[in-house]
Amino acid sequence: MDLGKLPRLTGDWAAELGIPGASVGVVADGEAVTAHVGVADIRSRTPIGDHTLFPLASTTKPFTATAALSLVEAGRWDLDGLIVEWAPELSQGPNESLASVTLRHLLTHSAGFEGDHPPIESSHPDVLQESVAHIARLRQLHPPGAMSSYSNAGIQLVGALVERVSGQRFGDFLTSRVLEPLGIAARIVGSHAPEPGQGVSGHGVVNGETRAVPLTFWPSENPQGGILATMDDLLRWSTFQLRGSQGARGPVSDHTRAMMQEPAVGAMAPLSAYGMPWQIRNRGDLEVIGHGGTHDNLCVTTFDLVPTLGLAVAVLANHRRGKELGRRVLDWCLAESGAADPGAPTAATATTVHRDLEEFTGRYRFGLGELVVDVVGTDLRISLDPAAWIPADVAAQIPPFLVRHRADDVFTLPRDPGQDVCRFYRDDDDSIVHLGAMGRIATRA
Repeated sequence: MDLGKLPRLTGDWAAELGIPGASVGVVADGEAVTAHVGVADIRSRTPIGDHTLFPLASTTKPFTATAALSLVEAGRWDLDGLIVEWAPELSQGPNESLASVTLRHLLTHSAGFEGDHPPIESSHPDVLQESVAHIARLRQLHPPGAMSSYSNAGIQLVGALVERVSGQRFGDFLTSRVLEPLGIAARIVGSHAPEPGQGVSGHGVVNGETRAVPLTFWPSENPQGGILATMDDLLRWSTFQLRGSQGARGPVSDHTRAMMQEPAVGAMAPLSAYGMPWQIRNRGDLEVIGHGGTHDNLCVTTFDLVPTLGLAVAVLANHRRGKELGRRVLDWCLAESGAADPGAPTAATATTVHRDLEEFTGRYRFGLGELVVDVVGTDLRISLDPAAWIPADVAAQIPPFLVRHRADDVFTLPRDPGQDVCRFYRDDDDSIVHLGAMGRIATRA
């Protein structure tokens, strides 16, 4: 793999995608290379560099899980113990299912309660403990362990319980137990963005133009998305995930690190499984382990591991199309390694199926609002009608998308018929009751 080509390719791809600034890092066969392109903010024109901070958003989740499992290894927490032992107030609320939820359920997105709710707009040091009462009121979608549905609230609860088990503030414990042992200088955000010149601004498309948009941070969201980091930080994280602590004392043992990357529960397309809480998907015969993140769809992180190749690919971008940049970099690395054809289907081969699409139309409720499904030609269009708590400028960055029927109740992307992206679920009477999309379960209204 000629990693020397990466800086030029990154610049070309970012320009084509309209991304103002990005950092890319690749680890392959023990060699690491980085590429920084563009600017942190199109107004200040500050160039992206080695020390530019990006919000990791949901890529924070495996860090939080590592903190929790370090307490399990220390004998202070039971992976399969009931969480009500540490949060008895959960059993006193309206959701009786919470009484049977375990830490394992939370780490594998299989606890079953609604996964999204408004942030608590406070910088009070006890704000994570306040979130426990909010989570206790979330509706239950399915019995714990019955299936998986992506859950910000579940990982938020893990962070709140880390505080109770460790006796420390979440950010302090995460820093001392996970970040510092790996030499990671990342920080946990407060209620404000980094100082000017330290970090990126988000960038959205407004009336066809790319505009800088200030990023908002709340400590209540720290466990599920509160780390600010540089590409150097992610490369250190990559090395640990691929090779362990290499004799040094890491945050968890190599056994636990490997266990976190193993498939634990099935997941809806395009994933094949969740680890703890790694997202696992297949590329041909390869297993790709990763966890991306998006901060209000204005900044994007992608982070992918292919352990069998000794490969890690990380992308930080200040534009929603950073996800596409991450896909291109990973595709290039796999093609260069000769391990996979980037044009090959990543899911089941598409088939031509004729079905009455009107059967699937309607509104499906979930924590972010409602997914509205209607028919456009031979496809379904899925649009987000956002919840009132989602800012309008954020909702504007989540465009509708088309899906095409493949087989049974499974739908693919028209541009990539091998990529399953959503499915519908039926009850015993064969009526459609749920839609699985955006990694989440939504209930038909």
